[in-house]
Amino acid sequence: MTNHFGSIDLIPPKLQTAYTPHSLIYQASYYDVISVSSRLNGEKYLIRALNTNCKFFMENPSLASTLFVKEILHLLNRYRRNEEEEFQIVEDFEIFQDKMAFVMRPYSSLGNKKKVEDDIETMIKSVISDLDTITNQMQLLAPAIFQENICCYEKMELYFLSDYGSGYNSTFSKSSNDAEFKRKDTGLYALGMIALDLLQGPVIQQSKASSLEKSTLNFAEVYTRLETIKLKRLKKILLKLLNPSGFSNEMRSFSLKSKEIFFISRI
Repeated sequence: MTNHFGSIDLIPPKLQTAYTPHSLIYQASYYDVISVSSRLNGEKYLIRALNTNCKFFMENPSLASTLFVKEILHLLNRYRRNEEEEFQIVEDFEIFQDKMAFVMRPYSSLGNKKKVEDDIETMIKSVISDLDTITNQMQLLAPAIFQENICCYEKMELYFLSDYGSGYNSTFSKSSNDAEFKRKDTGLYALGMIALDLLQGPVIQQSKASSLEKSTLNFAEVYTRLETIKLKRLKKILLKLLNPSGFSNEMRSFSLKSKEIFFISRI
């Protein structure tokens, strides 16, 4: 069992009384995800608790708290309760002094999901949609893209990005336009490689901060892999994400604008 004793202290008192903690599932930039069960009926949940002890929070508590709430609100806005399926993402919530936590229905990261091949296209569109909202509507820096922060409610095939703080450095300042384009392009490339690896198995070891510069594959090798994909629409989407012009005008034209997302959905 993963050590969770430090994370228990992050849970507000009423939630500690109502739920039994089991293990630490994931540590994001500014929150911990803890598996718990209801003391009332034994049902399993996850508690996402703001980590007031982490470096991110210590350096900028206002930003960490804001991102924590914005991430949940965006998730709720995207996946409102489906009355037919009676599915509710957030079950409970508590703020006590500087402690803040949500009780959520269990979800899994892409790295732990058993089968992804059948809904790769759905996953790609969902991540791009989240990136568009985070960068254009919320005016936040683009999060890093890796398997652990792409999550899914498998019952509903709902994919979403987590850890909005992963795109910020210790200065917590906005980057230049050129740097932000590069950040987005790197994320799109990483998303394409993740999709390709999920379809065919990894060829190289992907680091948590997967990027174009860190990839040892050249485009000829990537293109060879793409040629084995039978679905033409999916192949076109991956080709756009993995375009060799990476950080040039070709990728800038695919800079997460709504019309580009609409275009992808029509391929």
